[in-house]
Amino acid sequence: MKYIAGFIFALMALLSTVGAVYQGYDFFDLRIRGLKAPAQVLSTSSSKMTNVGSGHSYTTTRTVAFVTADGTPVIHEFRDEFSGAKAGDTVSVFYNPANPREIIAGTFFGLGLFLSLIIFALLSVLGIQFAWED
Repeated sequence: MKYIAGFIFALMALLSTVGAVYQGYDFFDLRIRGLKAPAQVLSTSSSKMTNVGSGHSYTTTRTVAFVTADGTPVIHEFRDEFSGAKAGDTVSVFYNPANPREIIAGTFFGLGLFLSLIIFALLSVLGIQFAWED
């Protein structure tokens, strides 16, 4: 039984570590090598997704526009970012100056997900230790 439990905890540790690396790279990459720009929210729309779990869920799309450092205007659509922002509000984005279409929201949701995955990976390693104790 301890082999099965150890395998399950090891798999959970591996998957959450891979997820943390991916999420951490996604969060920090453009914040380090990219440029920050103020963006104006052009429009906001919400749509209802039916049959999600036991009920309904909503997704919100916000279209933002910003100008790159070299003066190129960019319009980008974000899903479920910038909670509470309405048309006309200003938000922050980070973009790749070599490819302005590579954009991330200037929010901290990704950081929270990254930290949660790290904690889950550490708890899974503790689970391996407890599973293998006699």
